[in-house]
Order: sequence, then structure tokens, then C-alpha cells
Amino acid sequence: MSKTHWHGTITVNNYTSYNIQVEQFHKAGMTKHEIGEISPNQQGWSNTMTKNFDQVKTLLHFYTTNKKHPYMTSIACYGPTDGLSVDRGNLSDQTIKMQGNATQTLNENETNKSWWQTGDLTEMQTVVFLPTPNNSSYDFALTFSECE
Repeated sequence: MSKTHWHGTITVNNYTSYNIQVEQFHKAGMTKHEIGEISPNQQGWSNTMTKNFDQVKTLLHFYTTNKKHPYMTSIACYGPTDGLSVDRGNLSDQTIKMQGNATQTLNENETNKSWWQTGDLTEMQTVVFLPTPNNSSYDFALTFSECE
């Protein structure tokens, strides 16, 4: 699969009381776009990237009333040559947990992974799939819920 034929789909399920502003950066020029808003308790929001982008970085800014002052920012980076990495984001009070489910498609073979992140990471991001010498595509879902 060449760079011009890859795809990456992020799906977000928001079972929190926060709104989520979705911003996306493309590696080519690191162009930033606000691509969506996710309401509290909204399920199944998704965005698919195809062709011409080598790396995509998606930021999920959790906020109550002011987008400029997010409570937490989650980061997902993915692309055909850079793999997939996700970080729930850092919180002073661990009130949000994230479940991730991802599928990597490489030469028509699929690999599935699932994980949880319930606290801050010491590393910047959790690497879900390492980069490969061949391009691969990624479909992943992130489900956010409030800790009980």
C-alpha cells in the first residue's frame, strides 16, 4: 500500500459531561483545522483521512464552557510511516478514563489491539502500533468515560 492509498479513521465515543473540540494537524506544513465538536454523551463521531498525508495529529480538547481553557487534551498521531500512538491526556484529578480499540491493516493482514488508560503517562504517548517499513492503515476508536 503506498502513501497515496492509505487511510486512517478515528472514532470517538464521549460518555463524559465535557464538550470536545476536535483539531487536526497534517504533517505537510502542519496545517491546523478545527474539524468538529463532540457533545457530552455523543457516540460514534468519526473522521477518515485518506491519501496525500503522511502523518495526522488529532487533538481532542475537553472543555465545559470555554474552548480556550481545556480541562484535558488527548492526542492521537497516526500515519502510514509513523504508526499509531495515543495519549489520553494529563489530569490533576484522574476523573476520565479512556478505552482504545485499534486495527492496523498491513498487506491485507489485520492486527487488533485494545487498551485502557486511566492515569497520566510518564512518556508522552502510548505507542499502539510501531512504524513499519511498509505503509499501513489504521482504524481506531477511543471511548472516554468518567471514573466512578
